[in-house]
Amino acid sequence: MAFNPPSAEQVETIMMLTGLDRAVVITALNSKNNDVEAVTNEYFDSPDKFTQKYAWDESVFSSNREGDTNSAPNNTAPPSFVIHPADDNQILYGSEPNSFYAAGAPSRPPSRATTRSPLSRVIDLTAAEYTTNAPSNRQEEEAQLQRAINESLSASGVQSPQGLPAPPPLPQQSGITGGDAVLFGPANRPDYDPNEWAMVRLQNRDPDPEAALRARAPTAPVFLRCRITDWGFHRLGAVLVILHAIPAARNALLQVGSTPEYGYGSNQEWWKGEPILPPAQQAAKEAAQGNYYAVNSYPPWTDELHRLIAFLDSTDRTYGTADILADAKYTEKSLPGDSEQDFFRSYQDAYDAVQEPGSTSSALIMTAEVMPILDNAPVSTSRFVLLDADCPKETLTKTSNLYSIWDLLFYMQIGTPNEDLEAARMALITEASDVITFRFGGSGSVREPFLPKPIEVPETFYIDRYMAVHKQQVLEIQMKMSEVSAALQQNAEKEAALTRHVQSNNKIWDRRVMIKAAIRRCQARITQVKNAAFWRDHTEAHDNGGEDYYLPEHSGEPKLWPQEAKVVAHYETKIQQLEESLAYIDRVMNVVILPERQALQEAYANLCSLLTGPSDDPKWNATHKYTLRGVVSDQNTVFVRRREPVLMEMDETSSPTDQWWKISCLPDENNVVLSGITTYDVVMREACGTGCKPILIFATDKALDEDPVPLSDALKTFVKFDNRHFKQELSQAEQQQSSPKRLKTSVSLDSLATNHMENGVPRVGVETTERLARVSLDSSSPKSPEMQERPRAPLIARPGAAHPISLVHDEGNGAEYGPMDSTRNESGMI
Repeated sequence: MAFNPPSAEQVETIMMLTGLDRAVVITALNSKNNDVEAVTNEYFDSPDKFTQKYAWDESVFSSNREGDTNSAPNNTAPPSFVIHPADDNQILYGSEPNSFYAAGAPSRPPSRATTRSPLSRVIDLTAAEYTTNAPSNRQEEEAQLQRAINESLSASGVQSPQGLPAPPPLPQQSGITGGDAVLFGPANRPDYDPNEWAMVRLQNRDPDPEAALRARAPTAPVFLRCRITDWGFHRLGAVLVILHAIPAARNALLQVGSTPEYGYGSNQEWWKGEPILPPAQQAAKEAAQGNYYAVNSYPPWTDELHRLIAFLDSTDRTYGTADILADAKYTEKSLPGDSEQDFFRSYQDAYDAVQEPGSTSSALIMTAEVMPILDNAPVSTSRFVLLDADCPKETLTKTSNLYSIWDLLFYMQIGTPNEDLEAARMALITEASDVITFRFGGSGSVREPFLPKPIEVPETFYIDRYMAVHKQQVLEIQMKMSEVSAALQQNAEKEAALTRHVQSNNKIWDRRVMIKAAIRRCQARITQVKNAAFWRDHTEAHDNGGEDYYLPEHSGEPKLWPQEAKVVAHYETKIQQLEESLAYIDRVMNVVILPERQALQEAYANLCSLLTGPSDDPKWNATHKYTLRGVVSDQNTVFVRRREPVLMEMDETSSPTDQWWKISCLPDENNVVLSGITTYDVVMREACGTGCKPILIFATDKALDEDPVPLSDALKTFVKFDNRHFKQELSQAEQQQSSPKRLKTSVSLDSLATNHMENGVPRVGVETTERLARVSLDSSSPKSPEMQERPRAPLIARPGAAHPISLVHDEGNGAEYGPMDSTRNESGMI
């Protein structure tokens, strides 16, 4: 095939369009068979790549043998390094000696022996044979040991005694040797007392604040903190605080088990986590002599549960702990590390053990059935107290509120094809409990983030969408939701077919984005051609003495050569085609797909709202109402909704008001327990936000209106003794801190912070008072008309006050304490 060089017109055209050198343009045209358009497109696709491909590169002739063009000046060799420094007074070629010893730390500690380290002989390996002078027999070993002792004594200035001669080697023995000789080896059982070698458990616990800072204010709630910091930490104490504030749940916990014959015992360290065992169990433990695995070291589960309920009722302390209850179990059927699930299973087993035929159901146990969609016969029945939402995080990203999460648990998989409806199943509640405990994340670690986004939790929750009595309505909802979900899927497929472009490597692109990018590229190439023509006109006018000048933003049209006009026309036609394609996509999306999707989404939202509240239509009227009573965010924080007593009855229709409280333990601040009034918005933001793993507890009005059962005499005695132990702590702390100077100091609660400063104790209480004042007096906190009309009460509850106020600070940092509230009834409830 004959070679045809490019014409001068072709070369000039490309040079005008690109501004490249003539040699580069000729090389590119030769490689493209003199195709001007192909060369132009290749240049505008990537100018740098085009120049690198066709331009002459002189750098390869100036590079070194490795191909590196940026070689070091004067061809300097890379620096050498000495990994192990040389010993003192040793000269090595290429290594500068140290100017003084203190310039850096030695590579190894100095030795008193005159023998140099084997590392220092590395440079002599080629000159002489290297030996380690290791002893070859017992006599040499004894001689070297004696030599080392003498050199050590002489170096330390101690007079060395006369060295004894080396002992002769041991003679060879044969036969049976005597067994009376003392041999070195592991200790045997006859050689030591087991009590001296038994395993001792370390009490690695954080210190508690002083007794005066742990006194409970009259109306403040009590907290059960978790003292465990390793893998066994739990949120059981926070759950019990919420359940105790619900009368029906409190009564249900007290009614399992029976009063033990020994009473409930007493231990002044029980509130810290030391168990109280029955006398027989305590005697067996002492007889085991430290063998912790020989006997059960935990008290009966129901006994410890009753102690905690009584403690929450009438204690004078700010906080206790539920660590003993978390370790104790009613039965051995439990999952390791899931203290919350173990607790509720133990309660269910304890309730079943005392249940009598014909007795009413528990306020905590719920019953549900699993049944096919197209059949009324239940497949299985389960009873549970704790409902787990162990859903994948990817699924939770598609949910918006609590009802959508319950739909995932109880309803069939929405979007099931019609041919799979026979295998689809749903769960319905056949017997609802008065108290519902709902947990996110299952039995996973609390420290692991769970919620991918905030979840909307309503204060009033209806479970009619999941009741068996509404089975027909629930089935109708699910079938329609399945149809709407299938229609939404088809709508998404229409949009994908219209807007998606899949490349050969399975990479997906949006057609609209690609079209807009192509239009911009075509416009840029047209601009480049016209700018080159403008510049050519300017050059010709300047050479001919004309006055025309070049401006990049010239509004007129340049004089195009035929080849340039052909290129511009080609790109203008391409732009018109792309704009028509983009207009068609937008028209179909705005007229067909988006309106259809909006209508389907509204229909789906309407289906999700059925049976979630009161309705004028009796078919869709929800009646099973629950209110949110508490949220547990972690083991150190609990939000509880308490019913405050009516201090002033304006009329006969006055009812108790609910108030949200935040109780938290601060490990970074000396384990201080703080409690203060908060709002529902704060609860949702801090406990149900992104990354949280909350526990939600709901209760019916019936559970809240139930009368609390009084404590037994044995439990009253237990709490009385525990309060007496605490009073002894207060008196002992006061005696230890008392002095002649302190006796003259005011002992009122107002001056307690000043007294602390005089004795070197930080003013923690004042800081806590200011903090709680900021929390409670926030303008965002709701106030009833009665509270707005009432004059402002003091911030601190004082002993002897006529009416204790709702804002108290009772914990760690606070120093205010006083007598028990007169409004507390016999059972300890407010």
